[in-house]
Amino acid sequence: MKLKENIFIFFVCIHLLSLPTTGQNNTNSYVDDINSLNDQYYQSINKNPENSLIYARKAFSYFNKINNNELKFKITANYATALYINELYKEALTTLDQIGSIEMEENNKALYFTLRGLVENDLSNILEAEANYKKALNIYVKLKDIDNEFTVLNNLGALYNNAGDYKKSLESYLNCFGIINDLKFKVDRYKYYMNTGIVKFNLKKFDNALDSYFLALKEAENKSDTLRIFKTHEKMAQTYVFINKPYLAIDNYLKALNGSRKLRLNKDVSDILLQLGNLYNQLGRKDIAIKYFHESLKVAHEFSFLQGEFEASLKLAIYYKSELRFDIARSYYNMIIQNKAKVSNIILIESAYRGLYQIEKQDKNLSLSLANLENYLQYYEETQKQQMISLEDQIETQYNLKQKGYELENLNIKYNLNELSLKSQQERLRWLIIFSILMAFLLLLILILFFHKRKAQKLLFVQNEQIKAQNEELILTNKEIIKKRKELTNLNQLKDQFLSIIAHDVKSPITDLYNLLFILRHNLDILPKEDLKNNLTVIESSTSNLLHLLNNILNWTISQSSGNEVIISEFSVAELINSNLKLIESSILSKELIVELTLGNNPYVIKSDLNIINFAIRNILSNAVKFSNKKGFISIKVLEISDSKLEIHIADSGIGFNSKSHILDENSKRVVPVKFNINNEKGYGIGLSLCQKMLSKIDSKITYQKNEPSGSIFILHANSVNLKEICNESFKSTNC
Repeated sequence: MKLKENIFIFFVCIHLLSLPTTGQNNTNSYVDDINSLNDQYYQSINKNPENSLIYARKAFSYFNKINNNELKFKITANYATALYINELYKEALTTLDQIGSIEMEENNKALYFTLRGLVENDLSNILEAEANYKKALNIYVKLKDIDNEFTVLNNLGALYNNAGDYKKSLESYLNCFGIINDLKFKVDRYKYYMNTGIVKFNLKKFDNALDSYFLALKEAENKSDTLRIFKTHEKMAQTYVFINKPYLAIDNYLKALNGSRKLRLNKDVSDILLQLGNLYNQLGRKDIAIKYFHESLKVAHEFSFLQGEFEASLKLAIYYKSELRFDIARSYYNMIIQNKAKVSNIILIESAYRGLYQIEKQDKNLSLSLANLENYLQYYEETQKQQMISLEDQIETQYNLKQKGYELENLNIKYNLNELSLKSQQERLRWLIIFSILMAFLLLLILILFFHKRKAQKLLFVQNEQIKAQNEELILTNKEIIKKRKELTNLNQLKDQFLSIIAHDVKSPITDLYNLLFILRHNLDILPKEDLKNNLTVIESSTSNLLHLLNNILNWTISQSSGNEVIISEFSVAELINSNLKLIESSILSKELIVELTLGNNPYVIKSDLNIINFAIRNILSNAVKFSNKKGFISIKVLEISDSKLEIHIADSGIGFNSKSHILDENSKRVVPVKFNINNEKGYGIGLSLCQKMLSKIDSKITYQKNEPSGSIFILHANSVNLKEICNESFKSTNC
């Protein structure tokens, strides 16, 4: 989930500081009171937002007594800003409406539209916020106000990011990068350091971003600006998350949380609590994570932060689903879906339908599962078409970013060369004057000029070498782009082949199912009970095969589109196998199969990605049951190969492959259909191909052996935990 970023609030406040005091042109006696209140407002806006709201409200009470439009605008903008920072968004919008029709200077108009954009954004009015930001941006460009142009571009980038339109978001940040060196940072060094940090963050130069944030923090601490201090800690925390330093991220988020609570900025409190929950969840501390998720939801609900409430609900739903507490998970998922008209980021809706589909599927509620699957695929397709950046777009955008970087570096080089040339000319002129006055120093002048010229030549040589290296890097980048495009073409060809296979293989079981149902409907009254029962068994088997195929197709599609994130953890082999046997227990009983599980007393523990290993075991067991004869057997053995490797052997009495020995190609990127025929069972190879691809991400694989006299043996190779290490860490195990 993308967290909503309320950045640059403080930048607006700084802009307000630059507005002129217009009370000198107003002869009313209360102008001095207004100026005094404004001064108190400026002094407290970044340290105590609640006090600043009091001063701004008192100044605004003079609104109807003032005849000067510029002073009216000033006190209204101050009051709206204070309301916004104190999260009174609707009241802030009503206040801004009072100056919407008065005549304003161009810079005041730009500030007015910027404030409206901020307020509309936090009210989840995305289109209105975007329109106001663009109006403000056009004015700042016309005024050549680069500082505030940068601010609005960053706000647009954050808005598009929260709405899931990552292409537009990157374009906005790219424009920011293009003007960063032109910022008038001497006016406010904190603002400059924050701007450069954000640009470096968006360019994924996280270490450089942290350097800028530390400088910004130092500036804020020197001036005791509480709001800026905790906002900087929040940005630093976000950066530590991306460089995989979770504990430093937690430390900075806690500092930001403490500051936002002191200033009673509840929206920031809700957002930071959600981020802390995400971090603890990644660290495996689910007990702490769930507390933060609940607290975030409570704050968001209490203060009507709808988007924060939806995001926290999704986190809670995912947690309870993982704990198999489906009723609670359903309630959170349904809350999002029931309010989907108010959800600004449709990825939340997509995730909710996906979660409900998985729950109903595990509860075997077929109709509900299919309905939620249909909705999920609809939103998934929409996000792919409208909101996700294609691989080609990412490559093009990254190329443009690098081009901008090289252009800026070249400009800096030219600037340095010009500076050097100017200094050289000044030096020569000075020595020429000395030469005309004191002939005795002629030799000294020649020597000095010689050494300066030599130094300049060395510097020019170094800079030319740097330019040459940069050009070579550009050439390599272009080659990489061409390579990526070829890979994309191959992937599209693979997709077309895969769709062709699916179209052919799905048609056959559906046709058989249709024919059987047609026969049953027209011969229901005359068919013997035994024939009816046999036909229903065939229908049930065909339906099961079809669902198995569709499930594998869905998992394949998800892995291709999003790229499953690998999360390494330790878990019991026995518990994993037993849980999967329970899932297919009905199929085992219906075929009267004998299942033997051999574990011994060794507490085998796998250290790998639980979801991938679980998916592979479930797929192999399902195939073993599927392709075994009635009253056949399935044997499951776990063998320790070394201190860090183990094998899970799953043997069945089915027909196996035609060849005597076959090793699955873990590097293959193609899905090769494989068909078997036993009791009208059919297989398509999609599940095994997907398993092999996913296992390659965690240094694991599946191999195959012929099970004499008949059947198959599939061997899952996985990473294990050394039993001696387990015993050394804990004396509770009775098997040590």
